[in-house]
Amino acid sequence: MRDASPAELEKFWASQTQADISPDHRWECLGPFNVAGRVTALVIHPNNPNKWFAGSATGGVWMSDDAGGTWRPIWSRFANQNIGALLWIVLNGALTLIAATGEANMSGDSYPGSGMYFSADEGLTWQPFFSPPFGQAPSIEEDVRFF
Repeated sequence: MRDASPAELEKFWASQTQADISPDHRWECLGPFNVAGRVTALVIHPNNPNKWFAGSATGGVWMSDDAGGTWRPIWSRFANQNIGALLWIVLNGALTLIAATGEANMSGDSYPGSGMYFSADEGLTWQPFFSPPFGQAPSIEEDVRFF
């Protein structure tokens, strides 16, 4: 549809039936609010389904303790705000949250990153992940567990 003429696009959209918009099928915006950019990553704590973490294109990392009902920022105002991915891993026996900065959306409004960061305390503090923490070499087989 990118190369269709405007007249053909108008004809196409006019022919589409109205979607079911009953109250049971509506989306409701729950946050994060007042954040520049879009949500680029969402992970749920593997042991607590009410604890959600969202990364945004230019707003850092946010956390919800009530399954997305309310949100609060957990990312430093002074760190790179461009979050592209979030991941829970087991690293050296501890559940660890990884935040990768920068986007890989391949568009003109994607934002660059400054590396990866990890939090061993559910986002309370963050450390750069420029090299493996604790002086050990990373191992996909031993350190990364998908939930």
